[in-house]
Amino acid sequence: MDDTTFTELLPRGSQQTHMQTFLQQLQTWATPNKMKINFMKTKKMILGPLAKCPPQHLSDCSTNNPVIVERVQHFKLLGITISHDMNWQTHIDAIITKGFISSKS
Repeated sequence: MDDTTFTELLPRGSQQTHMQTFLQQLQTWATPNKMKINFMKTKKMILGPLAKCPPQHLSDCSTNNPVIVERVQHFKLLGITISHDMNWQTHIDAIITKGFISSKS
């Protein structure tokens, strides 16, 4: 199994998420299908107004393992670096750095 991405759209003003349920369903499916989830690579990112909420205001996603899913400010999806603030600067910086390194080779 390769990368999997879950997304959820919360109604305006809501902080109730179903990501914990989605994660548990994935774990339930993975075991009998002989799949293993790499929880060290599992991340969560919050976009929009809720991204400004301190972490303690939003529930953590936990697993059957003693791992809490890390909240990140940006991640790469299909070659695009997505930022929590929907700003392209992180992606642009990554492309420039990649181009700079390639030109030195």
